[in-house]
Amino acid sequence: MLPRYLADPALAAGSVELVQQASVPPLAMLFLATRLSGLATPQVALAHRHLLDRARDWGSL
Repeated sequence: MLPRYLADPALAAGSVELVQQASVPPLAMLFLATRLSGLATPQVALAHRHLLDRARDWGSL
């Protein structure tokens, strides 16, 4: 499975075809990846802390 934004050009060109349409679109997921030493950078540490704080309010999907 590929995201539509990646597959659309090939679908439009006819070089691939849609075999199956998902009844429920997959969720988009984002990850913040850092090196172990990355959290020593104040900007990265701030973004990391902010995302963790906000994620507590997201609940289960």
